[in-house]
Amino acid sequence: MPTPAPDSHPRGIDSSRSIRDHATEFFEEAEALTIEDSIWWARGRRSIIRLYMDQAKTKNVENILEIGCGSGGDLVLLSRYGRVWGLERSAILAARARRRGVAVAVAESD
Repeated sequence: MPTPAPDSHPRGIDSSRSIRDHATEFFEEAEALTIEDSIWWARGRRSIIRLYMDQAKTKNVENILEIGCGSGGDLVLLSRYGRVWGLERSAILAARARRRGVAVAVAESD
């Protein structure tokens, strides 16, 4: 797929820069977190996670690893069920996840 010209993005973003993991890497942090915390599919996914984790509570879940944790929105939910760790390939998103302050640690790795 050809890379669009840097000036073709409606937000004035240099779209020739590689998106490592997620398009919200280009947004300011507050805006990105608002989008990621409120978008319909993320809210739906959290409902499903909550359903399964409520069932898992009876199995003494203590430690939870989320692989591909993004900016850590699901880590907030998962932290209600045990100690959470995150793994994220994007340095930008991993830093955002760390700043949420709910994970024991968030590592960066492919």
